Amino acid sequence: MTAFVLKKKIDKFEESISFDVKCGRGRKAIASTFVEDMTTALQEASSRTLGTCSTRGISRTLDMFVSTVRKILRNILQCYPFKITHVRELVPVKLPKRETFALQFLALMEVDNA
Repeated sequence: MTAFVLKKKIDKFEESISFDVKCGRGRKAIASTFVEDMTTALQEASSRTLGTCSTRGISRTLDMFVSTVRKILRNILQCYPFKITHVRELVPVKLPKRETFALQFLALMEVDNA
C-alpha cells in the first residue's frame, strides 16, 4: 500500500469515524421457504413407488444448488444419507424361499462353529 492510499484511508476514517466495512458479508441465511419446499419435496419423493429420493433429483425439481439441498438436509432437517434409504417390502410369495435360505445359513454357521 502506498503512502498516498494510506493517507487517503486515514482522512476518510477521520471524516466518517468508520472504516466503511459493510456488515452482512459472509454466508447468506437459508430462507424458510426453501426449507418448506425441501420438506414437501422429500415427502413426495419418499411416497413414490420406490420410496427413494436423491439430493440431485430434489435440486433439479426445486431449481436449487445441490450443495444447498445437502446443507438443508444435513443441518436443518437432520437427514443424513444413511437415513434416506429404500426399504423393500417382504412379499408373502417369497417367504418359504427366504425361510429355507435362513435355515441353510444357520446350519452352515453351526457346522463352522463346531
